[in-house]
Amino acid sequence: MTEPLLALSSLTLGLRMGADLVRGLDLHVNRGEVLAVVGESGCGKSMTALAVMGLLPDGVTRKSGSVTLDGIALTSLSARRLRAIRGKRIAMIFQEPMTSLNPVLTVGEQIAEVVRQHEGVSHRAARARALEMMNRVKLPDAARRIDAFPHQLSGGQRQRVMIAAALACGPDLIIADEPTTALDVTIQAEVLRLLDELRRDHGTALMLITHDLGVVEAMADRVAVLYAGVKIEEGRVEQVLDGPRHPYTRMLMAARPDADAGRGKRLVEIAGSVPSPDAMPPGCAFAPRCPQVKPRCHDRPPAWRGTAEGHGCACVLHD
Repeated sequence: MTEPLLALSSLTLGLRMGADLVRGLDLHVNRGEVLAVVGESGCGKSMTALAVMGLLPDGVTRKSGSVTLDGIALTSLSARRLRAIRGKRIAMIFQEPMTSLNPVLTVGEQIAEVVRQHEGVSHRAARARALEMMNRVKLPDAARRIDAFPHQLSGGQRQRVMIAAALACGPDLIIADEPTTALDVTIQAEVLRLLDELRRDHGTALMLITHDLGVVEAMADRVAVLYAGVKIEEGRVEQVLDGPRHPYTRMLMAARPDADAGRGKRLVEIAGSVPSPDAMPPGCAFAPRCPQVKPRCHDRPPAWRGTAEGHGCACVLHD
């Protein structure tokens, strides 16, 4: 088999002097594919993405495990060598572009800065590339908006600028962390369609972090479900969405809004909340909320069980 483009092996992230936030995570992204990472807030999705980028916040550290990109151990690189890869071979689109873009620089300058940093071209050439990318992401009237500041653009336009900056140097992998969270439904669809078109045109792999299973169904090749910092199910999209094995995945599926359900019908909810990292139960983290809980679920975390078809989960129901 071809080696994956990105591989996370037994990755554990946590507070320097405290609890673990992500525990023993194994994930991989193949070249040109879309891996969706789903789960509720607080399940470790964004923290995992930041670990891949080498951008963990202060106070959070990698306690064990590795992150490898195309055979390069990112977790062993110096800050200087990692900066040379970040933006060039791997790029990230953040949740809220208004807080990610620099408010005192024009959007054109910010895209051009990525190009100058990694390709060493002149300011004129970098600006030309920035304009090219703004046109490629279908930003209306790009020639005029290249000199606009972030606050002068709409949410959807700012997100297109973020995508343009991420694609400017032709990365092998893009991590998109809830890229449509702050956008209305119509703009969400436009941005996701654009991201999918550009990914296919460039052959870029995509790690898509989302809570929207409709987006997963439309865009992803494979899906990994995280809960309380642990991977609890993974497989091809059709395997997981058509035949979810873990009770948590089934409940996520049941909680989706149903346009055919009729007015007045209450949404299904998952009772309780994700446990705090410093108050993790001794067994399965989902046991306190699980409708199919067994006595042994409280004893120890369940083992990972996979099928020959690549569909795996961590649940005592499948031991």
